[in-house]
Amino acid sequence: MSGFNGGFIGGNVLPTASQKQPGIWSLQEAYRGRVSSTWPSIAVVAAGTGGDDVYNITIGGQQYAIHLFYSTGAASLVLTSAKTVEYLIVGGGGSGGGSSGVMGGGGGAGGVLTGSTSFSAATYSVSVGAGGIAGGTGSPGSNSFLDTLIAYGGGNGAIEGNSPGNGGSGGGGTALNGAGGTGIAGQGNAGGSGSPAGAGIYRRAQGGGGGAGAAGGNGVLNGAGGPGGIGVSSSITGIALMYGGGGGGGNQTNGGQPANTASFSDGGAGGGGTSAGGLNSTPIPGEDGSPRTGGGGGGASNQSGSAAGSGGSGLVIVRYTV
Repeated sequence: MSGFNGGFIGGNVLPTASQKQPGIWSLQEAYRGRVSSTWPSIAVVAAGTGGDDVYNITIGGQQYAIHLFYSTGAASLVLTSAKTVEYLIVGGGGSGGGSSGVMGGGGGAGGVLTGSTSFSAATYSVSVGAGGIAGGTGSPGSNSFLDTLIAYGGGNGAIEGNSPGNGGSGGGGTALNGAGGTGIAGQGNAGGSGSPAGAGIYRRAQGGGGGAGAAGGNGVLNGAGGPGGIGVSSSITGIALMYGGGGGGGNQTNGGQPANTASFSDGGAGGGGTSAGGLNSTPIPGEDGSPRTGGGGGGASNQSGSAAGSGGSGLVIVRYTV
């Protein structure tokens, strides 16, 4: 027997093809193995087709079928019998604002929509939203949907002179433009505001992108950009995971500051990207939002060679009893 019986594989390590053997596998091992195609092939009990992966889990003695959609673009869910379905729909995250030498706010997270509804035996349209692409003024995330249920894409972070995007959650604002973008009630929250503009050696700081669980943080004059708002947790897969974290807001360096650095601001839990920062001589770009979470991208600092992060792609998950 393998040493994996009943335990976890450390970190994100997945079982290899040679480890396809019987045993008592943890739920997380099973999930990781299924989505990476390393889980042993077994018959799946489901009342339909559609999705990048279809698999079964058992919780409290009840068996469920899960349809997991994560490839961006259009798809279909085909049900062969009527079902009450639980769903998690996550829009694509907005990009952070800014590019090389142009700082910006953090990207807003894609909206997160959860609930249950009754579906008859029919074919239903599905789409997974892509994350917004970073660069210049940035871009919003795309919407995700299941039939008529829509999770809106996140708003892009602002650059100074431009307004942040509104969306599932709003993008972070800037020191010269103020407030962050707005979110969709029930799906996300507003982005944080930029700091006051300041003058001289003062460092301006940008707002963090809004998250599905909380608004983005405000930028602090002569301090860090606002952190991204946190996302929300869902256990629809049988594993509690966070979705919809906002991106961290960028800030600027100034020769009057020690070490001439730009501070990092954290992305929100749920896939939000950390802002750009670091030393002028070795700037580190903003992180992309994590894929399949709808996380917002981190905002850029004003350092040459620094850039914002793109938004993370969204996700659609459907679950029903079998």
